[in-house]
Amino acid sequence: MVRIITIFQIICLLVIGQPSFAQSAWTLDSCISYALKNNIQIKQSELSIRNAENTLLQSKANLLPNLNGAASNSYNIGKRIDPFTNTFASESIRSNNFSLSSGVNLFDGFANYNTIKRSKHDLLSSEYNTEVIKNDISLRIAANFLQIVLNIELVKVAENQALQTQKQLERVSKLVKAGVSTDSELLSLESQFALEELSIINAANNLDLSYLDLAQLLDLNGTEKFEIIKPIIPEATTDVLASTPELIYTKALGSYPSIKASEESLLSNELSLKIAKAGYIPSISFNASVGTGYSGADVELVGLEEGTISVIGVTETTFENVYELYATPIGIYEDKSFGTQFKDNVYEYIGLSVSIPIFNRLMVRTSVKNASLTLQNAQYALALEKNNLRKTIASAYANAQAALKMYNASKKAHESLSESFKNITKKFDQNVIEFVEYSNAKTNLNKTESDLLQARYDYIFKLKVLDFYQGRPLKF
Repeated sequence: MVRIITIFQIICLLVIGQPSFAQSAWTLDSCISYALKNNIQIKQSELSIRNAENTLLQSKANLLPNLNGAASNSYNIGKRIDPFTNTFASESIRSNNFSLSSGVNLFDGFANYNTIKRSKHDLLSSEYNTEVIKNDISLRIAANFLQIVLNIELVKVAENQALQTQKQLERVSKLVKAGVSTDSELLSLESQFALEELSIINAANNLDLSYLDLAQLLDLNGTEKFEIIKPIIPEATTDVLASTPELIYTKALGSYPSIKASEESLLSNELSLKIAKAGYIPSISFNASVGTGYSGADVELVGLEEGTISVIGVTETTFENVYELYATPIGIYEDKSFGTQFKDNVYEYIGLSVSIPIFNRLMVRTSVKNASLTLQNAQYALALEKNNLRKTIASAYANAQAALKMYNASKKAHESLSESFKNITKKFDQNVIEFVEYSNAKTNLNKTESDLLQARYDYIFKLKVLDFYQGRPLKF
């Protein structure tokens, strides 16, 4: 008998002591907050928000003029017209060119303005899609958290069942020693106690697995032990079920993130169609530039060389007369300096241009058709999302009603069997009934107690799901 009690105590210590390995205690709020900050899927979705923000900023910046600078250094070998001297150059010439240019789109059929609006809707859609992921993870965490609470209760139920059997073992053991009871009855109780020990172990394993499931959902180390702070869960009410699925759907329709995301996507695609149609409209743009340059062929007069004879078209005359008539000095030239050319070679340009689309190989027409199809698909997506939400809420409401019926039935069964088991226990203590009848009654009571717990927590969670669709926080 001492051996059996020792085993039971060890098992109870293992089960009850399980949270002692925990590094911290977690509430439902802290679990959800941690997941929303650290979940990888949420982080990926938040990157899409940042990408949408960058796209919005760029679409706004597209309204501003651009400004570009250019510089070049080149060598020309062979005959060409020098752009700065406008003369033929046949030797190797070095040249430089420097310029600043700017342009702005004055009118493009409002494509830029519609692009800004579309980017805003895309940003909102990304934010709502992130909320969808957060809601899904929050619900999963709440379900796992509640499963842990249920498994803790089931462990206690298994322990209480074993304690009751232990008391019966102690009583029957004394009766056997006194010769009042038989060894077979004691062996039957020992066998039942062994099965209940196994139930404790199974319940403890299920509790460990539920802890592991929550740890993995939080992306914690799978081998890390932690404990939860068990909330005080009130009795289940029927307040939510007093409403109707249609009223819950109407309330969810105005705030549920998946619907809002689809609506923003629809608005974005409507603007995409307008942007595509802008390709049919003429566009107006303004451009301006200023530049300067340097050419190695550009020279300037720096002096005259005297005594040089220049003979032009002279016939039948003497050399002396030629000298007297045409002896003129020849100029001395040097390369014009870089600084002088940089100042003298400045050129400017200003222009206004109109682009009129006449035929562009059906590109605009195809873009408009594709945008129209995408818009139609977005309309279908919104309608489908609304239908799915309506079906989900209707199913959740029906499940909650079924869970309430199951809870009420389990509650009545447990109350009835509890009273019946009290009477059977008294009769068994008085040796009025056989052990088999007592064992069956106890097994049935244990089952109804477990069923009642599961039905209660299942109903509570389904009510919380309905609350969640109505924008209420997940709290117990």
